[in-house]
Amino acid sequence: MAVASVLVPNVFEPAPDSSVRFGGWLGHHHDVCVTGGLVGQDLEAVIKPYRDKVEIGNGDWRCEY
Repeated sequence: MAVASVLVPNVFEPAPDSSVRFGGWLGHHHDVCVTGGLVGQDLEAVIKPYRDKVEIGNGDWRCEY
């Protein structure tokens, strides 16, 4: 019985980041999320709870960060 040779190697290589483009409805909503949600936030206000680990209550850090 003959064994078939592999013509194309079975290797997964992700596409470079710069090759991925979103357009249309999805692209618009992605851009709104990034510019209005992520980039539009005050970075210090986002990081502060993770760094300080203080909460209102009995003083222990209980949130799921």
